[in-house]
Amino acid sequence: MRTTFKLFYVICAVTMLVISCKQQSEPAPPAGDTKIITGNISVFGVSGVQVTYDTLKSTYNITVPKGTDIKNLRLLIPVIKGTTITPDHTKGNDFTNPVNFTLVAPSGDKKTITVKLTIKQGALSKDKRITGFYFTAFSPKIEATINPDTYKITAVLPHDADLTSLVPTIVLGENATVSPASGVAQNFTKAVTYTVTAEDGGSQLYEVKIDRGIMPGKTDIVFIDDMALDGATGKPIWKFKEELGRETTSNTVAVFDNTIYLTAGGWVYAMDLFTGKEIWKINPSFSHSGSPVVSEGILYCTGYTGAYDQKISKVFAVDIKTGGIKWETQVGKSAQEGSVVHNGIVYCPIDKKIVALDAKSGTKKWEKTIPLKSQYLETISPDIMSNPCIADNKLFFTDLGFLYTIDLTTNNLTFRELHSPIGYISARGPTMSNGVIYLKSGSGITGIEPRDSYPSKNETLEFTPTAIGFDPPSPIISDNVVYVGSGKRFYALEAGSLQQKWKISVEDFVISSAVVANGVAYFGSRDGMFYAVDASTGVKKWSYSVDNEMYSSPVVVTAAGAVHHPSISGMQQ
Repeated sequence: MRTTFKLFYVICAVTMLVISCKQQSEPAPPAGDTKIITGNISVFGVSGVQVTYDTLKSTYNITVPKGTDIKNLRLLIPVIKGTTITPDHTKGNDFTNPVNFTLVAPSGDKKTITVKLTIKQGALSKDKRITGFYFTAFSPKIEATINPDTYKITAVLPHDADLTSLVPTIVLGENATVSPASGVAQNFTKAVTYTVTAEDGGSQLYEVKIDRGIMPGKTDIVFIDDMALDGATGKPIWKFKEELGRETTSNTVAVFDNTIYLTAGGWVYAMDLFTGKEIWKINPSFSHSGSPVVSEGILYCTGYTGAYDQKISKVFAVDIKTGGIKWETQVGKSAQEGSVVHNGIVYCPIDKKIVALDAKSGTKKWEKTIPLKSQYLETISPDIMSNPCIADNKLFFTDLGFLYTIDLTTNNLTFRELHSPIGYISARGPTMSNGVIYLKSGSGITGIEPRDSYPSKNETLEFTPTAIGFDPPSPIISDNVVYVGSGKRFYALEAGSLQQKWKISVEDFVISSAVVANGVAYFGSRDGMFYAVDASTGVKKWSYSVDNEMYSSPVVVTAAGAVHHPSISGMQQ
C-alpha cells in the first residue's frame, strides 16, 4: 500500500512540473490542441518579438521591444481556413490591457484566447536635452539658438511681436518630458525657465530669453541718433531711449561685428545691433568729443573734462569684449573732434596740434603743433575743429580756409590756402576719392588734387548759402558721385566734374553727413526729419521724424553685413 501511495505522489509531482514548464516557455499550442490555431502568433511589422503560451489560461504573453506603440498593433494568427476571429486581429488594436479574441472554426469548434503585451524594459534614457525651440506663428518659423553648455536659449523676434503670449514648439531628447509643456503660451517679457525631465528621473533647467529686434540678414539696418530703423520701410526696430533712459548722442557711432559703440553723457556703451540690448557700459567721467573708432579689437574714444579754460582731454582705449579700459593718455586741453587709427597709431586733433599715440600702449610717439592760418579762427575757435582724413599715408585736415597735410612717412607738414569764391572752407572733415580731396566750402564743394604744388582743381558749385553758425556736413562719395547737404537742399554731384546730377529740397538745414548704401542715400536735417532717397534719382523713399535735431550722422549695416559709416567718422577714414 505504501509503495502505491509513493508512486502516486511521484506521478503528481511530475505532472505539475510539466504543466509549469508549459506555462513559462511553450511558444504556441500545436494545431491538435485547439484544432483551430495552426502555428505561432506574431506581431505585424515588429521584429524582436518574444511569444510564450500559458496553456492553463489560454493566454499568449508577447514581449515587444522598447519604444513599440502598443496602442495600435496588428497580430498575425495562423488558423484553419474559414476561421473567424473577433475582434478583427488584422486591424490595429489597443493592447494597453489584455485583449480577448474569439476563434470559430468552420466546423463550429470555438476557442477563446487572451493576448497580453509587455514592453521590454531596457536601460532608461538619461537624455534631458531640448534639441529644438521654435515659434511657428511667424512666417517663416523662427528657430531659437540653444547653447548646450550654458543651457540658455535665445531668440530675436520682430520688433512688433507680442512677447506676453508666445507659444513655443519644443523638441526633446528620447522619452524626455518638459514643464511648462510644449505648445503652451508663455509670457516672455522676462526670462522663462523650463525643466526637462529624463526617463530615468534626471532633470535639467533651461533659461529662455526672447528679445525684439530684427533677425540678422533680413534687411538693411539704419542707426540714427538713439534708434535703429528698417532700411526698407523706415519703421523703428528699437530705441535706446526706451531701453536705457539716457540722453541721446550727437556723435556718430561705430559699428563692428554686429555691435554698436557709442558715447553719450560721459558714458561709453556697447549695444547689440539687432536688439539694442546693452552688452556693457563704462563711465570714464569725461564728456566725449567726436566719434569712437574700433581697430584690432580696441575701441578708441576721445573726451574732456573741466571748464573751457581748464579743460583736460584724454584718449581712452577700451576692450570691445569686456568694456575694460586698457589705457588712457592725457593729450591736451581741448579735444574738438574724434581720432583716426592707421598702422597701429592713433592720430588725435588736440588744441592746435596733432598728437600720435601708440595704439597698443597709449604712449605718445610724437606731436606736431599746427600754425593755424585762418582769419576766422580767433573769433570762432582757436583750435583744430576738423576730423582728420588719411589717404596715401598722408593725414589731411582743414581749418576755415586752409588744407593741411602731414606726410606720415617723414612727419613733414604742408598747408595751402583754398580760394573758394563762394565762402569759407568748412572745418568739417575732408574725404578722398580717386586721388581727389573733397571738402565742404561755405555753401559749396571744393575738389583738390593734393599732389599738385598748387590746386589744379578748385572747382565749386554755388548752392543756396548755408547760414554761418551751422556747420555744413562733410561730403560722402559713392560710385563716383559726391553726396552732400547745403542749406535746405541735398545734392548729388558727379565726382569728376562736380556737375549736379540732382537735388532735393527739405524743410530745414541739412546738418548731418550722409551715408549711401545699396542705392539709397540717408541724411538728416535740423528740424528732426530723417530721409531715405534713391541715390540715382533723389526720389524720396521714406522719411522719419525723430525727437530732436539731427546732428548725428547715420550708420548703415546692410543685410549682407557690410557696414557704411559717414565720412565724418574715423571708421570711414
